Amino acid sequence: MSVLTEMPMRYSQPRRATLRASRDHDAAEAIAARVAALRPFLGPDIGERRTRLARLLRIERRAALSGIGYDPARHAALRRLEAETAAELSRRGAGAPASCRRTAPPRDGSFHPAPPGGARTPRAAS
Repeated sequence: MSVLTEMPMRYSQPRRATLRASRDHDAAEAIAARVAALRPFLGPDIGERRTRLARLLRIERRAALSGIGYDPARHAALRRLEAETAAELSRRGAGAPASCRRTAPPRDGSFHPAPPGGARTPRAAS
């Protein structure tokens, strides 16, 4: 008999992994660093910034639901940037471009949306 057949086979048992966490930085500092890093990529125009933030937050929420690729500090930084953008928009008030203002159509019926397909109707000759 060979040595391999004489010894009983031992299967390794999976060991329980112990969860150990340590933090060598402050969460607020990490979020502030992410905010500073993300700000240049959002663009100077407030409408463009809101669009990009909405897209990035949608991606981050999907990652949070699946657990794959989720970064809580990035999510918090995006939320902070969104709050800053909303505050800037409210400070600008009526001076903000129409693409940025969230306003309901007037109640007097003077709001006329564009026809389907975005085609304009010809003006009457004056």
